[in-house]
Amino acid sequence: MPASVPDLPPPDTPLRTGRHPTTPKPCNQVPQHGSTYEQPPLPYSMGGGETWSHAKLLASGEYTGDGKGDLIVVWTDGEVTLYTGDGNGGFTGERQLAARHGIFQNAKSMTGGDFAGGSGSDLLVVFDSGEVRLFPDVGTKGLDGGIKLADAGAIWSHADQITGGSFGTATYVSDLLVCWSDGEVTDCTAVSDKGFGTEHQLEKPKSAWKDATLVTAGDFTGGNNWDTLVRWSDGHVSQFQDTGPGGTGTEIQMAPAGSIWSRDSVMTAGSYDSNGWPDDLLVR
Repeated sequence: MPASVPDLPPPDTPLRTGRHPTTPKPCNQVPQHGSTYEQPPLPYSMGGGETWSHAKLLASGEYTGDGKGDLIVVWTDGEVTLYTGDGNGGFTGERQLAARHGIFQNAKSMTGGDFAGGSGSDLLVVFDSGEVRLFPDVGTKGLDGGIKLADAGAIWSHADQITGGSFGTATYVSDLLVCWSDGEVTDCTAVSDKGFGTEHQLEKPKSAWKDATLVTAGDFTGGNNWDTLVRWSDGHVSQFQDTGPGGTGTEIQMAPAGSIWSRDSVMTAGSYDSNGWPDDLLVR
């Protein structure tokens, strides 16, 4: 992040200054309208491209307990913030979950899910070292400590992309699709705070998935299992319908090679609009 950005308030304090353009606090007394006039709040702004060029990782989930989809962002300087969704395709505010220059500066991939069985969404993070940590109920517990699922130096240093989903084994988002650096793809079902559950190989090493640059999952088609969305290194986009322990699913091309999607740098699927279904795609 730019060095000129001021320090942010504690995690439980809504942001009012700093990185993003903010809405002025409503003025309770405006002379020209009389002493009882209260100016309505202006729409919340998330900032522009200059700000979001520093968004490194995104994770969708229901983190605040209001039934509306929220967004967690890891910024390039290691700061982590939570954007609260309004349930209508927008956001109402932001608060800090982790300060700059902490462990999240070394986060490699992350996903939201319901792995620990609590009331809110959890955050599962793979670090460059291969360490994996699960942070349960982020909205209420924050990001202090977490639960270590794999030590530094583990094979997870080769996990390039992870995405949580409901891939045929549970009602909740407790399965984990993993794209490994050698092109292998596995589905870890029934992931919990005790471990990675049962691993199923969906693609063998040296498969075409070695060229999968970005991967996310959502329920786009209404089938029994969630679907996987992949942006490949040449810019084409594929949807794999009904991903599960038996395979990645039926591939449907969504965009051709060389399309504008070659500029897609970060993406996450979640439930952000009024239909309450995880079929929305947020792209940077």
